[in-house]
Amino acid sequence: MFLDGFSLEVLVNSSTLQEYREPVYNYKSSTGSSYVHLSKKFERINNSPDNIYVAVPEIGSRFSLRFGATIATLANPIVVEIFVDGNHDFTYDCLVAPAQAERDGFWNATRDKKAYFKFSKTLWTNDEIDKINSSNSIDNNYTNNLPRKGGIGAITLFFYLARRTRIKNEAPFKFTLEKVAITESKENKGIEFSTEFEERSESPPPDIKDGKCTMKPVDNSPIAVLNIHYRPMNWLIARGIIEPGIYPNIFTDNVDFKDFRPLPSIKKDDTVNDVKLEDDVVFVTNSNNLTVPNKKVKQKYQETIVILDSDDE
Repeated sequence: MFLDGFSLEVLVNSSTLQEYREPVYNYKSSTGSSYVHLSKKFERINNSPDNIYVAVPEIGSRFSLRFGATIATLANPIVVEIFVDGNHDFTYDCLVAPAQAERDGFWNATRDKKAYFKFSKTLWTNDEIDKINSSNSIDNNYTNNLPRKGGIGAITLFFYLARRTRIKNEAPFKFTLEKVAITESKENKGIEFSTEFEERSESPPPDIKDGKCTMKPVDNSPIAVLNIHYRPMNWLIARGIIEPGIYPNIFTDNVDFKDFRPLPSIKKDDTVNDVKLEDDVVFVTNSNNLTVPNKKVKQKYQETIVILDSDDE
């Protein structure tokens, strides 16, 4: 999906899943509407009129996320917070150019295993969800042990204006990445698939391994929130989102990021001027994770994953 210069796509085997739309007034989603603030002072907002869905192609298939912000620059960086089924690994993705980055998993609390995103069958329960998911809470600070952000059967990205912060070693976080059990109800009936986190022992990037925090949001209010829900094809057909009798291609051609309208330029007094590449800042660059949208753009495209500053939580 692309909304006012912010983008989010779901990919399987490097192919983008086709998106389907349903007006938000037809169905109350677990996440609420996607939206973009059109000004730094948040007095103008563009709410998406539709819920966005993708069809799960196959149980057990891994998926990845591609995302970006056309307003991201070195002087005006954006940090992105990712939630999948309400799970989060306490890292940010930093965007310092109008390119797209990708994530295919989270890092566990000890930062020695990568948990790949994988579609799986939903774990249903008749018990109260707060009892079932008590082991999935983070420091037992979740209200009723429910996900703090995002929703079940959904991928949610929060985009924030960012600024540079001091580098320091972060205290270890206490959390688990677990498949969430869902209470059987009329509202949850269509959520037949959820995300399993397939862990593999891997060496993380240096910033994650060393617990270094180099950027953080300017404030707690995101400038954009994007949601994509994933469902079985038969559910989308039953709801009339896909025309019955036509089995569509669940994949779509990759769309050029540069073709989408960016946000209006942020005014000079709203820019973040203290973000610079300096010798005392550690950036982790992985050019393989970036999609450069326009060959005419003569910038250094760089994507950085940084650890969330626990002091600011």
